[in-house]
Amino acid sequence: MCTGRIRRDSPYSDCGWRFLAGDESDEYMEGADNHGIFLLNSICNYDPDIIPLQDSPPGTAYYRNEQGIFELDRYEEE
Repeated sequence: MCTGRIRRDSPYSDCGWRFLAGDESDEYMEGADNHGIFLLNSICNYDPDIIPLQDSPPGTAYYRNEQGIFELDRYEEE
């Protein structure tokens, strides 16, 4: 698994992080079966590049650039 976009929403019943490949269509995102809840530690084990970002505040988002490095992205919660 390689995350291409990540964002942190205000926590509801979880830590608030949302992880995406970055190429999902609207149709794909509408399917409830295409979503899951996982421990942050599990996601970090699959993608250690997330570890330095995990303490970012809600409202923060990152995307992976062409070099594979996360960069700060503009994001506003809905």
